[in-house]
Amino acid sequence: SEYRLVVEYPDGVKDTPPSEEQEKAYDYLLEHQEEIRDALLPRLFEEYERIGLQFTPEDREAYGIPTITGPDELKICMGLSSVHILNLSKDGFAYLGLSFGCEWDDEHGSGAMLHKSRILAVSDATASFDEWIAREDRDGTTEEH
Repeated sequence: SEYRLVVEYPDGVKDTPPSEEQEKAYDYLLEHQEEIRDALLPRLFEEYERIGLQFTPEDREAYGIPTITGPDELKICMGLSSVHILNLSKDGFAYLGLSFGCEWDDEHGSGAMLHKSRILAVSDATASFDEWIAREDRDGTTEEH
């Protein structure tokens, strides 16, 4: 599948090549994509269910919100749209954000912030590029997102 790759410039300097930490993070994502997907699907399903509680069955039908009964069913109604490689790293690997298009929220989508295979946050697409999530984790001040 196709997705947009967004690499933050190291130190904010335009046209700077990716840092070693950014390259290692992207390589890690490619090498462990199935493991990451399998860990992420249940968390994305929890987010889908949380959002779904806001709608009546009539609203769900009117807005075209699919009825999904388990994490594996997400594969048919959402897809990776962007990979964000942040200019923040920990233990030699940059933080990664994944943004997904999803049938139940065309405007906000879904997103996740990761460090290697560790999921830091799952929410709407803003979670995929929210540097505060990565900064809190790196600095040891993480709160539940």
